[in-house]
Amino acid sequence: ARFHPRQLNQQAELPWLFYISNAVFWCLAMQPNISLSLHIPHFTPSIPVSTPFWVGALVIIALQMPVSKLAVRDQDHFRFLRFGYLGLFAGFATLVCFPQSAAAVIAAAVLISFGQIFYGPSLDVLTARFADKTNADTGRLMSRQMLYQSSGSMAGSLSGGILFDLAQRLQLPVLNWAALAVLALVMCWYSYRTIPTLYKQAVHSQRQ
Repeated sequence: ARFHPRQLNQQAELPWLFYISNAVFWCLAMQPNISLSLHIPHFTPSIPVSTPFWVGALVIIALQMPVSKLAVRDQDHFRFLRFGYLGLFAGFATLVCFPQSAAAVIAAAVLISFGQIFYGPSLDVLTARFADKTNADTGRLMSRQMLYQSSGSMAGSLSGGILFDLAQRLQLPVLNWAALAVLALVMCWYSYRTIPTLYKQAVHSQRQ
């Protein structure tokens, strides 16, 4: 039998807010890579700078697969997107409340790692399912998603030091963490109804 490749729907596209949410998430998630490296010598010199990073990495290695298996339906994955932002919010809020506590720094790193555990795999699954439901080019959608993710990571790495320095200059040492917590909470709110609704509307209107 002759193989006939499926006709792709080149017009199918994820909602722009879906991509923006991805960029904002990784912008926030990358902030601690710079900010904690500056925060620890100033506020919690009793622990090595590397401590929250290897603790967070261990959390991701140990729990990424077990946690990702808990989401099956689309609504489960959208719930995990919210959990991702809530993890970031909880981590940043911990640093706002206890900026000089070494235990709080480690706890914040764990919470932020949980945010990444919830968010990343579920976003990939939703992107792949959208491509399947609309007969879109999966590679094109994944490439665009990675573009936004990389842009967010770059912006986070760039702005992390700027926000920290600004907070110290204004003598408001937790200003950077407070700003990040507020943004994470706003994006969690958008992830509750707006993004799932736009996603479902896009699937319905572009299904072939």
